Amino acid sequence: AMQSVDKPGGIFLYGQPGTGKTYLLTALANDFARQGLKVSFVKVPLFVQDFRQSLEDSEYRQDMLGHLKFSDVVVLDDLGSEGISKWTRDDILFPVLDYRMQNGKKTYFSSNYTPEELLEKYQPDGDRVASLRLQERIRSLAQPVKMTGRSRRNSAA
Repeated sequence: AMQSVDKPGGIFLYGQPGTGKTYLLTALANDFARQGLKVSFVKVPLFVQDFRQSLEDSEYRQDMLGHLKFSDVVVLDDLGSEGISKWTRDDILFPVLDYRMQNGKKTYFSSNYTPEELLEKYQPDGDRVASLRLQERIRSLAQPVKMTGRSRRNSAA
């Protein structure tokens, strides 16, 4: 993960809950922030919930999407754990990831799901092509890395 700092792309950490994905990405985000870069660390399920609750406030929604598009580094934590719908896939995630891909913006992801499992999850409407388009953006932005091990949360002190 630390080797990715000097490379153009990010990483897509996936694995079972508790293996340290968020912990590692938090350390990376802090390192980038110490370098003076603008970093957005986003818990995807909370972001989608907040976005949904702000549907009446278009200025606030545009501001939120702007942070995700224009930050030097974005960390999308817990991808696939949000309430997945056509709307979250096509109107929130796709435009952000497409912009970041087109502009070479460093992007990191964490998920409890493999890339293949996410491909299936992002088809709530059966639209495999839309899910593939999203998956291609993720692949172009980040190298998949599997995190293994026992849960850090369940281990005794």
